[in-house]
Amino acid sequence: MSFPRKLQILIVEDDRDVIEGYRKLLDDLRPEFPHSPPTVAVSLAAARDAIAQPRPYHAVILDMNLPFESRAAAEEGVNPGELLIDLLAARDSYPVPVLLVVSGKLGLVELGPVGERLRRDFWHGELVNKGAGQGRAIRAGLDRALQYCDIGIHLQDGGRRYLLPLSPREDDLLRRCVLAHDHCLGVDLEWWAAEEGPTVNHPDPNAGPTKVLMGTFLLDDGVGPSGPHFFKFEPAGNAPYTARGVGIFAQMLPHVTRGHTGVSRHRSLLVTPSATGNRPVSLGTFLAGDPAAVQPALPALVKDIVDQLDRLCQPTDQQRPAGRAILWNPLCEGRYHSLVGQYWNAGDARELFKAGHANPVELMDRLWANTDPIWVRERACTHGDLNATNVAIDPSGDGRPRAYVIDPGGVTSELDLRDLAYLEVTTLLFYSAGEEHRLIPACRGYYETDLRAEGVDPPAGATPFIRNAMALVREVRRHAAGCQDARLYPALVFDAALRQLFGLAVQPKRNKVLYPIHARYLASWAASWAAQLAPDLFSGGR
Repeated sequence: MSFPRKLQILIVEDDRDVIEGYRKLLDDLRPEFPHSPPTVAVSLAAARDAIAQPRPYHAVILDMNLPFESRAAAEEGVNPGELLIDLLAARDSYPVPVLLVVSGKLGLVELGPVGERLRRDFWHGELVNKGAGQGRAIRAGLDRALQYCDIGIHLQDGGRRYLLPLSPREDDLLRRCVLAHDHCLGVDLEWWAAEEGPTVNHPDPNAGPTKVLMGTFLLDDGVGPSGPHFFKFEPAGNAPYTARGVGIFAQMLPHVTRGHTGVSRHRSLLVTPSATGNRPVSLGTFLAGDPAAVQPALPALVKDIVDQLDRLCQPTDQQRPAGRAILWNPLCEGRYHSLVGQYWNAGDARELFKAGHANPVELMDRLWANTDPIWVRERACTHGDLNATNVAIDPSGDGRPRAYVIDPGGVTSELDLRDLAYLEVTTLLFYSAGEEHRLIPACRGYYETDLRAEGVDPPAGATPFIRNAMALVREVRRHAAGCQDARLYPALVFDAALRQLFGLAVQPKRNKVLYPIHARYLASWAASWAAQLAPDLFSGGR
């Protein structure tokens, strides 16, 4: 989204003399700040109509004390102005970069809360007393509007993937980020990863897709581009948890650094420098490379990942009820349990029953019913969302490719091998569509043998990605097999597959699982595999 540089201005004011004063001031400033004739709203109702119009406003000059309707007298108080601030802040389709609250009634305003709203929701928001200084404040606001428009954003497309574009609000957060950095003119970005999802123009603050881009800041004075950074957009409701996770990781892992944070009513932006210092690729992209180069690197890359997870904290021995320790508890209770059951029993599941596949919901219930205490290795700090887009690979590392764990998720207390089980499942499901539709069938043997599964070979004609993804799972399994809680790993893979079924039940379209039938296959196979290797876990407490 990009505004034209010729400024579009909205004046919300009911005093005719004040309006004429604004017009004269703007005419005097026109040579320096080219602008279209301003739109004028003289009441709350007229201002609401103007704000609802599908058109941009670079700057809004707002009086707080207004009549509710045109041709009426204003009542005492600033409620109309406070309502209009909220409406302007919620303009996600046409964000307002500059809001000047110019009023003679600021004594009636709670300056702290209103000032905080202006700082959060606008690139430049200011409370201005009517009087001699208002001209300087308006001039400064117009200058800020032009600074906002002058930011350059170069965004490459998603290549072979069809991805949602940046929304106008995300563009706004990006411009505000650039303006917060000294000597920056813009950004040059390419897609790293994205969840498809519903529009974010009118979202719930806790809903909407996550979008991650990688790129550089464009620096002024001929300096050129900065080092690579990650730019992560997600729902505003996630922002406190994301910031907490990055903050914890920054204390534990030297390659993770805090960066810029921006939050609007519905969307948030987190910017962090690249972990590698170079321009990395995601693990998913790396797995598409030549197997002759990729597969020899995988043992060391998995070790990099494991070492970094170990650096977060050391596991401790704890006793927990079996079902509650292994399964994501919401899956087994109330509405979520019902959703997973309904999704499994719908559509393609009938063919799976005919083919003799196990019912994962039935085995989930048996595991959940097992309240016998078991010893587990538990970590107080885990990644929480370890998938192939959250591992950055520096192909030109110190003598070999190196892996860096990035973008932490929940960062909560979890079982020792939970992150690796999630990496296995998401690698198979998030990349198992299109030309890679044979990936899941090729991996069937991993769920018919012991944990090491050394005899599972790629099918004839398998693509490089299939061969490399299978080799990655083999390396993850080798590590898991050497851990103290190795016998729990199949059940943790089963839980990770159930979580993907739940995701499809909640959002069946535009989900990271690109081929939903594969999620059903994997949940069924993992259920049988886990029950075969650790039957006592599925005893239902008997």
